[in-house]
Amino acid sequence: MTIADKIQHLARSTNASAAFVEHVERVLALKGVTLQSDAMPFEALLDETFQREAAIRMNARAALEGVMAWRASIEQLQAATQQHLDRLTVIQAALDGSLRKLRASAQALRLAKPRVEGDVWN
Repeated sequence: MTIADKIQHLARSTNASAAFVEHVERVLALKGVTLQSDAMPFEALLDETFQREAAIRMNARAALEGVMAWRASIEQLQAATQQHLDRLTVIQAALDGSLRKLRASAQALRLAKPRVEGDVWN
């Protein structure tokens, strides 16, 4: 089996991209190895190279899926936090309105009630 045959076999079995195959072929050419050479002396190296590249692709895909899941969780958390903020804003507005009414009522009571020594409203 030639190196070219071995590369094609490994590319099919690992679903390697054409760009990766071309890269491997260029590296071999730069080292002075022809693709028509016998694959036997390079078999272990080629097997490991293609298996590692496949593992890297799988890990990268898993990492991307993890990042996407993390992003979805962050978006859900952001939406829930916004809902809570909106509810708290409504509650704060209601409490501010109640406080204004209580202050107005307290002021009205102070003005309407005669002042007595020890009166808590004085």
